[in-house]
Parts: sequence; C-alpha cells; structure tokens
Amino acid sequence: MSHHPTRRTLLKVFAAIVVQGLSWAAVPASAYARVRDLSAVDPLEHTLRTLFPDKDTASAMARRYREHYPAMAANALPNVRRLLAPYFGEPTLIAGAIKQQRSIDFAQGNSVIINGWVVARCEADLCSAALQFLDV
Repeated sequence: MSHHPTRRTLLKVFAAIVVQGLSWAAVPASAYARVRDLSAVDPLEHTLRTLFPDKDTASAMARRYREHYPAMAANALPNVRRLLAPYFGEPTLIAGAIKQQRSIDFAQGNSVIINGWVVARCEADLCSAALQFLDV
C-alpha cells in the first residue's frame, strides 16, 4: 500500500522538523535498539531521529523524492550532513539552520515538487537522509 502525504500531513512533518529539533531528549532508547553502544551512533542519525515524529510521512516523501529526482536525492545525505554537522548537540541551532536553509532554497528556486507541493530541497533532503535511519 502506498502512503501519499496530504497537505495537512506535510505541514505537520515540516513543522515537526523545526519543533522537534528543539527537544533532543525526546528520543527513546528503543530508537537505538539495534545499536549496542550509543557512543557509536552517528550524530546525524541521532539528529534525524529527533526530527521526524511522523515516520510514515517522512518515508513516503523520501521515496517520492528518490523516485522523481534521483540525481538530487543521491546527494541528500552529504547535503544534510554538511548543513547540520556544525550544530550537532545544539538543537536550537539545528532548527535555525534548517529554517534558514529552507528560506535560502525558496529564494533561489531550489525546490522540488512532491505530490503537488513545492518543497524546499533541504526539506526533501532531510526526508531522504532520514529514510536511511528510520525503521519504516
């Protein structure tokens, strides 16, 4: 069964990306069940797990992005790592970096269309990068 995000769901996901970026402690230990040594967790993985409370929608968005924009999606993980790496451990700064990059993307026309929505490339990249770590 294919999951097609509605406008309301997309808004929730992108709002959650910013809001959840402010609450790192929200990630339960079960999110890392497959990792025995938490110090071995990639800081990007930790960050992405905190940003996506709606895993199904993030997954659906990522899959559509990868399907319709494979060349762009191929660079999602390095793009997201470059965007967020300076702020690992600083949730407020991560939220600000995402908001700033989203504004830059829209101002420069750096966007994609997913299910009729115009989405900033950084948002699509975040979903695609998260798909690698989310258990969906």
